[in-house]
Amino acid sequence: MVFLGLLAFVVDRYLVKRRSGVGAEANQRSKYRTPRSMATTKKPEVLSAARALARLRKSLESCASIVVFGPTRSGKTSSLLLPILSRFDGSAVVTSVKKDLQTQSLEARRRCSKVFVISDCPVDEGCFWDPFTQATDVDRAREIAHHMTISSGEYRSASADSRFWYRLAEILVSGVLLATSSMTSEKERRAICSLEDLDALLSAVETTGSYDLAQEILSILRTDERHASSVLITVQSVLAPHLQALSALGSRVQKLDLVELMVNRERQKFTLYLSASISNQSRLAPYFGTLISYMSSLIMTEEKTTSRVLFALDELANVAPVSDLAKLASAGLSFGVRLVSVFQDYAQVKMLYGDLAGTVVNNHAVKIFFGGLTDPFTLDLFERFRKDLEDQGSASLIGLRRGAAYICEMNKGIDKVNFKARTYGDFQKIFTFAKKVTNN
Repeated sequence: MVFLGLLAFVVDRYLVKRRSGVGAEANQRSKYRTPRSMATTKKPEVLSAARALARLRKSLESCASIVVFGPTRSGKTSSLLLPILSRFDGSAVVTSVKKDLQTQSLEARRRCSKVFVISDCPVDEGCFWDPFTQATDVDRAREIAHHMTISSGEYRSASADSRFWYRLAEILVSGVLLATSSMTSEKERRAICSLEDLDALLSAVETTGSYDLAQEILSILRTDERHASSVLITVQSVLAPHLQALSALGSRVQKLDLVELMVNRERQKFTLYLSASISNQSRLAPYFGTLISYMSSLIMTEEKTTSRVLFALDELANVAPVSDLAKLASAGLSFGVRLVSVFQDYAQVKMLYGDLAGTVVNNHAVKIFFGGLTDPFTLDLFERFRKDLEDQGSASLIGLRRGAAYICEMNKGIDKVNFKARTYGDFQKIFTFAKKVTNN
């Protein structure tokens, strides 16, 4: 009996030590362990489409900005942008390629807002915006001219030295906008925009009482002929895309006043669609870029309001390259802006914003990477975010199937989403559940 009792005691003490990890070998192992090495290797949590959408709706309210990367037909529009837009209870500015996003969300947006469509294809709510009639004072003329200049494709690809000419051209563009804002004769407007009669341009600017601007224009024109000629050519390159866009949209009857639209948005919610067919994307892109940049500046220069505006910018690099996207992503929340920027890959961001590409992406609080990405810049970007979020798991874009995505968000790590629903009807079924999750 004594022997059995002693044996039971020894076995019990051995098991206790084993469970607690105490012992020479365990002590030796724990001696060299660090907090990072002790982190367990875990795979990213897999979220359903409904839970992911509910989380992103919350993120839009608290963080205001999301950037999305995904190749063509990866599901970024149908799986992500469409449900966010359809359920957003506020005004919205939407870019759409091939009218896919516009077609699928139009009925939902009509039920909650007044719809306007600027498109090269005829539609029921078709309208146009004329920047040459919006510059009612010199400050507004300078602002619109600035957005027109930096939205031009040539400016984005120009070297730092070449941009000197654009800074001078911006002054003349301001004069053209101010001079044409009050003109009713189409013939007079064309003469001013073509720069055929520079004396008429100066006279028209002076007539508005903007003598300082007139003097700036005159000082440029009085330089040597070669210098002045270079500036005038640059002015024409800035004006041309906007004049071509107005020519393509000229048959639209309704003229859109952006200032009035923004001022009245608390009383009347609106949805503005900007869509271009693939053949006209490059022609309309500077015009759309100017329009969105000007709208964002109107929002961020007015008094703070409770009214919210969603900028759902699909295929941003191709349809509407927004010049001040970094500012819109970082400061928009204070002014009621909610932003979803969609790119095919990080290479597009680098092409548009150059050295500011990293700032543009970092200013978006949430980053989403869809399956099918092979661009090395995007793959490297994802790896950096994965390391910054101290993800020790197996998150990798390599081999990620189309329809799946990773959501990267500070303080929440990396989660995987399987977007399986593909039709608008499918999304209607999960919206109810997503709303419940959001409210809980």
